[in-house]
Amino acid sequence: MNIIEILSSSNIEEVSLIFQSLLNRTPILIIGSDEFIVEELINSLTSFMPFRNILIFFDDFIHNDDYQALIENEEVDIETERNLFISFPNSVNKVINLTEIFFSWIVGCTDNERNRKVNEIIWNKFYINHDFFLKIDITDNKIKAEVIGRKFHPLDLTFERWLFQNAINRTEISIEKMKRVIAKSYKKSKISEADLEELMDFSFEELELKENILKKEIINFFQACKRTFSVLNRLKNIESFGFSTKISTRTIYSTIAYKFSSIGRILEFIEKNWKINFFTLLDAKKTSNFTDTFESLWG
Repeated sequence: MNIIEILSSSNIEEVSLIFQSLLNRTPILIIGSDEFIVEELINSLTSFMPFRNILIFFDDFIHNDDYQALIENEEVDIETERNLFISFPNSVNKVINLTEIFFSWIVGCTDNERNRKVNEIIWNKFYINHDFFLKIDITDNKIKAEVIGRKFHPLDLTFERWLFQNAINRTEISIEKMKRVIAKSYKKSKISEADLEELMDFSFEELELKENILKKEIINFFQACKRTFSVLNRLKNIESFGFSTKISTRTIYSTIAYKFSSIGRILEFIEKNWKINFFTLLDAKKTSNFTDTFESLWG
């Protein structure tokens, strides 16, 4: 199973939902008839989050005490990697006794008669204890993703759409350049159609390029969010000394040297990742001299 082939054959809105859920640490429930395929999909999705601390239930931790210690360590240390917990189908009957909250979890379930009751329990835990979650159904190497929940506002997928479309566009440009290089190196009259077709087949390179571009842009986004967090966290610390501080979006953009997502999307990621709301620090008015100094302070 190739994750890029699956994503490329899926609706871009559903692909965007998957990436937003991964970035926002939204609970994800994956359901499929084949246990191996479900497990492979989980591993493929987590590969897009190299900045997360991937922890496998019943491998890296088993007991609730261990799980709570992992959560507490994340809460007290903002420098530590944020956790991403996963449960493969073979341990889903045990994870239901571990926790009621599945924030930053990916849980895989096998859809068969034997597991129906356990799957129903997991579904109810996701539904009751979270405003919404992402459900991914996988059959015949095709996925269907949808948001399920009691309440949630319309999701802005602008950045995630760009993320995937950008990978598609840049891959097409690169493949076209590669084909032009090959085309200049032979004479059509001296090569068979079969050999020519093989020479021009860049399907493997296309998948690899698309995956590499996606992963690179996700890392770029994360690093921009981390730079933003560093600046805004210091501003918030200054507020604790009794000073009133504001920063404009223009100054943030200039400081972090990143332009491919809205400041709102960056702040949303920061809130989901580090559980700190910086929206109150934004100032739509002209930037003060104080906050402008951050432009020269960032190395």
